[in-house]
Amino acid sequence: MSLPREQTGPILRSYRWAVFLLALGYWLYEFLEALDPASGFGWQFRYFTIWALTASLLSAWAVLRLSMGWTRRRPETLAGAAAAMNAVATAMYWKLHFQDPALVSGDRPILLWQDLY
Repeated sequence: MSLPREQTGPILRSYRWAVFLLALGYWLYEFLEALDPASGFGWQFRYFTIWALTASLLSAWAVLRLSMGWTRRRPETLAGAAAAMNAVATAMYWKLHFQDPALVSGDRPILLWQDLY
């Protein structure tokens, strides 16, 4: 059984590639930004936002794989979990941000594109 045309068209595949590459780029930026050489690999996962970004990246990859025909496994569970994690991370982030921006950014300013993503 193949996917319907509207789920595998070239415009949708291009969109899903763009979403995946944006998620990958932002994930790499945040992952490397939080890298602490003294703590070693994996220390970045002390932040829930990194977990949510990772879930988004994996979800984007799973949907892209489905669109490209590389798998038939549908990623509804992963996409739902990623959406729930992102909703929680967004709510917690903005609650802290409106309380005191220093709670989320410390002494460094956060760029607008980081806040929006």
